[in-house]
Amino acid sequence: MSRLPVIVGFGGYNAAGRSSFHHGFRRMVIESLPAAERQQTLVGLAVLMKLVRVEGDQYLDADDQPLSAAEVEQRFGQQILEGTLVRRIEKRYLDVDAAHWQEKPDRDRRGGQALSFITLAKQLPEPLPSDWAIEALNDSEVLVTVYDGCDLKVDSFRALPVKSAGQLPERPGAGRAVRLAFPSARLATDHRCRHRRAALGRHRLADHRQQRRTR
Repeated sequence: MSRLPVIVGFGGYNAAGRSSFHHGFRRMVIESLPAAERQQTLVGLAVLMKLVRVEGDQYLDADDQPLSAAEVEQRFGQQILEGTLVRRIEKRYLDVDAAHWQEKPDRDRRGGQALSFITLAKQLPEPLPSDWAIEALNDSEVLVTVYDGCDLKVDSFRALPVKSAGQLPERPGAGRAVRLAFPSARLATDHRCRHRRAALGRHRLADHRQQRRTR
């Protein structure tokens, strides 16, 4: 009988959104979801992306105006879809049309002419190439003469062949803590956490009393 792995928990978030409540999966199949589940997923992503926030049992926009799930979808739905999953890399992270790199031009050494340049002595490579001749000009500068081939690299820009990638949901207000998307779920989670802390405290107190009796 083959052994099968059992997933006992998962979390975190990726380009599709939060794993909890299966929002990440729902985002990938959002076109096939019923309206209620689609709106729940979009609301969850809207909170994650700082488009709306949770206050009590309401969703509020940047102007503190309350919004329903349907209104969140109508107002931010397209922005959410465009700001998740695999998409064009945002220019603030990397300009895929003008990526910095170094061009390596070919140098034609006609007539066996050597190449000379002046540089700081502290910038010389170690060890020196065997075909380099060094002449000190002063306390800090040297004249370098190269008698053989020398690679030149010039700063340049080029368009990258790959322009899209999976990126985390766009968050204009990144840096602040992300709250749970559903008020009821958040309240239920807070209640469970308080209950567990209280139960743990009672167990610790009982263990402490038992240890005192056995002394």
